[in-house]
Amino acid sequence: DRTLIEGSSALHFGRAAYKHGLLSRRQLARDAWANVKFRLRGSTDADTDALRRRILDALAGQRVTDLQRLGPDVLAGILPLLYRDVLSEAYAHQDAGRRAYIVTAASQELAEVLAHVLVLDGGLGMRAEVRDGVYTGRPSGPFTYREGKAEAIRELAERERIDLSESYAYSDSESD
Repeated sequence: DRTLIEGSSALHFGRAAYKHGLLSRRQLARDAWANVKFRLRGSTDADTDALRRRILDALAGQRVTDLQRLGPDVLAGILPLLYRDVLSEAYAHQDAGRRAYIVTAASQELAEVLAHVLVLDGGLGMRAEVRDGVYTGRPSGPFTYREGKAEAIRELAERERIDLSESYAYSDSESD
């Protein structure tokens, strides 16, 4: 959000969830207003924490499969908003032998799908706890925003044996 795409992916997720009956019209309107505020002024830590809590609460009891099926509709909204220069930069890094990942406050599932579609090496996003194929409403790992992004990157680097001192990052601490 605001680094790889113009605006927030949350609005596109909300539209898809509404279309599939997982979100009310009122909540969609609230999300649209939050997106306008995000685009105009960014977000505060309090706004971000409240959004994360609301998302986790909304996920509680939802089947993972149902949300994964929103993918085509979410991508249809996101892909036209890609900043091609940023994507070209990521591809240049890959062509030079360096891995390129998406790290976003959006969901892990969306990060993975988008990374796959864009032919990047992977995606890190907000992880939500799942039991028996259903979201519990609790987080499962760091919130991949601000310091949580750095924590998720360090965890990935440890798993993948990436020396971060040799890495190059295209990052804006205020965006995803």
